[in-house]
Amino acid sequence: MQSYNCFSIAFSFVLAAALTLFSVLPAVCAEQVFKLTQQSCTRGKMIVYLTPKAVYVDCVARGYCVVCKAPDWRVTMYSPKSKRFYEESAATWKNRSQVNIMDLLAARMSGMKVQKVQQQSFLKHKVTLMRMKQDFVAHLRDSGERHSTEYGTYYICNDFNLPSQCSDFMVWFFKLPPVAPAQGIPLRFIHVDFAQNTYNRLNTLSIEKVDFDSKKLIVPAGYERTSSEAMMLLDKSNEGALEELWDVRTPSLRSEDGKSAPAKKP
Repeated sequence: MQSYNCFSIAFSFVLAAALTLFSVLPAVCAEQVFKLTQQSCTRGKMIVYLTPKAVYVDCVARGYCVVCKAPDWRVTMYSPKSKRFYEESAATWKNRSQVNIMDLLAARMSGMKVQKVQQQSFLKHKVTLMRMKQDFVAHLRDSGERHSTEYGTYYICNDFNLPSQCSDFMVWFFKLPPVAPAQGIPLRFIHVDFAQNTYNRLNTLSIEKVDFDSKKLIVPAGYERTSSEAMMLLDKSNEGALEELWDVRTPSLRSEDGKSAPAKKP
């Protein structure tokens, strides 16, 4: 009888220890990542999660998510509303986005030269503050020239210790002047154009360490793959309107009788 009681006590102790272990296991195994709440004049409010193997962006203002992750660092966009997704390589994504006006602006600002570098603290993190400048010469119709200057103030964080692909993605995503990826993650960029208008092209409102569900890096099951980013954003109730608008604006895609030309077989 005594041995039975000892066994019962020992079993209860082991069971209690196991339950305690399982109750704290999710907290121990949860991945701690940096969460950035950012505001962009081109994309609105963003919640950005930075991990050593991926960047996850919740585009709050537009209702879709963007993932860029290792090992190939492909860019994947998916919309919980339309239940669709679009995916392409980082190189294709960058080249395709050159048709966007904001990307052309970023390309134009790529000639900015760093005038001054200093170390500062921003939201309790060490940042490299780079003051940049670019001179333009516009050739006028009367054969004259007009000289103008644009300025930029860049806040780059060096505390996150992330791969250069993370920085590269962030620069392109927020339409900022390209900088050396090794310099870190962009937190803020203030642009003063040739007319001396000031634009806060990127601002970080908060930085915190949080648990992150890695399932967000995977497109949910059942989502439909689309052929373009625009189609990913549309649901079936309004995709016809976009196709009709595209057809009107691009007559080369129509056949001689004015109807939509059939899609070419791959």
